[in-house]
Amino acid sequence: MGNGSYGQEQDTMSSSGGGFHVLHTSIHLTCLEQNEEIKVSYSVNETCSSDDFRALDEIAKGLESGITGWRKNYDCCSWVGVMCELFSSIGLEGSSVWETRVVVLDLGSRQLKGNFPVSVVHLKHLRYLNFSDNFLKGMLPAS
Repeated sequence: MGNGSYGQEQDTMSSSGGGFHVLHTSIHLTCLEQNEEIKVSYSVNETCSSDDFRALDEIAKGLESGITGWRKNYDCCSWVGVMCELFSSIGLEGSSVWETRVVVLDLGSRQLKGNFPVSVVHLKHLRYLNFSDNFLKGMLPAS
């Protein structure tokens, strides 16, 4: 490729109540040889996805004991026993959308009481699950 130039713009948007922030970045590339401008756009949700937030909220509400260290109005990726990673998908108009998704739920030895939370099946990117040494009843969901 020949010489080119690029520029970058960033917009930041936050939403109260849902506990998430969105970072939008657009990159403009200009190829001097062909005098064409290419625009690449992507968005990054830097805190947990609303789907994962709802699933974790259902888990907490379904337990008799509650979960110490989980605050409803805060980023669920910062909650005790929760780890997240960034994933990309194709959004509207073919742009890349980046979401932070829960990949680890480690709530072992937390003195949790109640039925096993079936809403863990809604954590679509979950790779590690630990509810050992608690007082939970029921079976693991099939999915």
